[in-house]
Amino acid sequence: MKQQIRVMEQNSQEITVQNITITNEDFNVLQDYQAKLCRKLEWVETDKKKIETIAYTLLSTGYLHEGNYLDILKKVISIYYRMRKKLTNKVRDQQLLASIINQYTMLSGMGIESLFTRVEEDWKKKRNEWEK
Repeated sequence: MKQQIRVMEQNSQEITVQNITITNEDFNVLQDYQAKLCRKLEWVETDKKKIETIAYTLLSTGYLHEGNYLDILKKVISIYYRMRKKLTNKVRDQQLLASIINQYTMLSGMGIESLFTRVEEDWKKKRNEWEK
């Protein structure tokens, strides 16, 4: 069941929602992960707040568990950049993130292992509609 989300605190880089707090240390882990992933994908990220945006958006769904939230955030970050690299510049970052969140919440946060495939299929359908 979806949890009621209430932002309790948002300081510099610390976000607390429900019982999950993403600390500065967590953000450092996520930023290191982002940097390695971007190097691997040969992608240059210019938005210094991208990790915060992704984290806050995902936390706001209410479908994260305090036992695995960092793993889920890493997975979503990976999906975001893998898809970002595949899509044209005409697709805005907010549109991509909304698509990922939509697919994530469609199964109430379950099926994370198939999330990339679902997002990719969603964008293939959208591209086919654009080309008609």
